[in-house]
This record gives sequence, C-alpha cells and structure tokens, in this order.
Amino acid sequence: MTGTSGHEGSLVAGTRWSVHEAVGHGATSVVCRASGPDGSGVAIKFASDPRFHNRLRREASLLAFLDHPNILRFHELVEFDHGPGMVVGLCPGGSLADALAGDRRLSASAVARLGHTAAAALAHLHSEGVVHHDISPANVLLDADGSPVLCDLGSASAPWVTPPLTVEGTRRFAAPEVRAGDAGTAPADVFSLAAVCLAALADDDAGSPELRSILESGTDPDPAARPSAAGMCRALSQVVAAERDSTVEFGPRPRTAPPPELSSSHDDRVPLLGGVALAIVVVIVALYLLMAA
Repeated sequence: MTGTSGHEGSLVAGTRWSVHEAVGHGATSVVCRASGPDGSGVAIKFASDPRFHNRLRREASLLAFLDHPNILRFHELVEFDHGPGMVVGLCPGGSLADALAGDRRLSASAVARLGHTAAAALAHLHSEGVVHHDISPANVLLDADGSPVLCDLGSASAPWVTPPLTVEGTRRFAAPEVRAGDAGTAPADVFSLAAVCLAALADDDAGSPELRSILESGTDPDPAARPSAAGMCRALSQVVAAERDSTVEFGPRPRTAPPPELSSSHDDRVPLLGGVALAIVVVIVALYLLMAA
C-alpha cells in the first residue's frame, strides 16, 4: 500500500536517511521508502502510535542480533521527530501477500523453493532461540530475485529480550495450540510456515506429492509430530533437487545413435554397394581380355 505517512522529510539533523513515500502499513507500524546520501534504497519502519515505540525498539534489538540472507537486514535505529525509526533492507518484490492477491497462486516448484529458503531462515531464528510467532504471507517479503525474506519480529520472543506485551499472530495461519491460548514455541512457527506454503500452492497443481506430504506433516495438529524448521528445510531441499533433475531429464538430449530403422537401412546398403563394385571390376577385366585377343 502506498500513500503519505507524515514522516516524509522528518529526519533529525545529523542522520543520513531521506524519507520518501509510505509503501506499507501494518497493525502497529508504517513503512516508508528512504534513501541514503549515495542514493541507496532502504526501508524505514515507524510505529503508528507512540504506544508502540518500545515495541519497535525491541524488534530492532532482535534484528540487530540476527544475520541471515533471508531475514530482513537491519541497518540502524534512528530517532526521528516522531519517534524511533528502524532502518532495514528494502525488498522490491513486495510481500507474498501481494503476490497472492486476487486468488493468484504459485506452482509447486515455486512453492518448494520458497518453502525451502524460508525454512532455512526460520531454522536460523530457532537456532538463536528466537520464536517468530507471526509467520504469514504479509510477513514474508520478496527480494529482487523472488527469494523470501522473513520480516516483522514485533511479536517475536527470545531469552535476551523482554517478552512482548501481546503476541498477535495472524489467526488463519496460527497453530491449533496457539489458537487454543498457548504462547506457542518453535513447532508453532513450523505450522505457520507450512500453512502459508499450502495456501500459496495452486489447488489444481498436480505438483510433487512429496511436497504436499512435507507441508502437511508441518501442519500436524500434534506439535511433537511436526518436523523442525531445519528438518523441513532438508526435506524440501530434496524436492527442489528432484525438480532440477526432472528439468534436465526432460530437456533436449544429444543423439548418441540413429533410430533402429535408419541403422537397419544403413547396414543393408553396405553389401549392396560391395556387389556393384565387384561387377564393375569383372566387366573391365573382360573388356581388357577381349581387346588383347
């Protein structure tokens, strides 16, 4: 979503970011496109209400700790006239929610690649003790090459930060234990990611049955029965590899031998040509002998 935010040009003296138009709005924040002195593009996230300033600072402390190519890149936290602004990487592809708008869906191969990459990012979060709590299409951004980037850690929990006052996950993609009132742990994140991938998959896509099986295991009602994020990543990597192999398998191949019918006619021609040559030699010898006589 685009529009004005009230933050355009509102940076305090000494900062290096110029704020431009709003490019997205959430329940507690607004995101603006911005640029540095060298023209490089970034995004700046502002709290939409002073009540959420500390929530934004808390999210910044989490992102600053994390380093993964598929987790939103953190630059710095800047104090603007209207409060803190979190400077992060700009993802020009918008969000997965944008890509799925209007009942659009993705092919099985695209979902496998997206799920594999997002699961790797989620596994990194979990390895650092972070639980996201709100994996949804709106919180999966798309980079310039279409790679997924996890964002919005406003509801995330980690041992070294103050717990969020409220955990407001997207109910449609929340695990059953979360909908029942539990706080949710790493398996709840796996459920949400698998549910997002299933929602992105076209209903009529004949796709890989292995893909659906992996995603459905991630949405098992029993948290203990779900794979870990790392396990889901490994399983999806095999689907992605098989997709690549099948592309090679059904692509053009070099011809190593002529078809049988051509081979047969070619073989029959060899004795025929040999017989013709022998007859010519006999005729020449006979003519020579007659002339000599």
